[in-house]
Amino acid sequence: MKRKSQQELIPRKWYEGVSFGGDLNPIGRRKEKRPLSIIKPMHLVLKANLKIFLSKKSGIHLAVIKMGQRHQIELKDFVIHSNHLHLLIKVSSRENYHKFIRGLSSAVSALFKLSEKLWLKLPWTRILTSKREFLNIQSYFVKNLLEVEIIEWMNRDWKTGYG
Repeated sequence: MKRKSQQELIPRKWYEGVSFGGDLNPIGRRKEKRPLSIIKPMHLVLKANLKIFLSKKSGIHLAVIKMGQRHQIELKDFVIHSNHLHLLIKVSSRENYHKFIRGLSSAVSALFKLSEKLWLKLPWTRILTSKREFLNIQSYFVKNLLEVEIIEWMNRDWKTGYG
């Protein structure tokens, strides 16, 4: 007996041509403005080419806090992973968001003094529309934080007992 295909919950014609948030396209510019909200929090991911962030974790931590304060970005939470940053933010305006992204990416790049390009892709964003999404992202941040702690624990110097 042939199995029926599952019906669509939302008809495709309702969402064709609609943007769903962040862009992972590494080349070129966006075709449309990035969806931003000054009311709801956003999940922001900045991804790098190299796994070097844990070596300068405290410097990146200070850069995130400093740029957030400078550009009126409310930092709800953030996690520094080996090659990417997760931020839970609330923006006050589109201009401040752009200044924050430019300032943070250049401050983090300046910490490493690389000859090659540090950032892999454009920033990825997602507007959190419900309390449930907010709580899911916070639990995801906790999992990422635990993963980072395990990586640091495994890479520590076992002879001296220090990282």
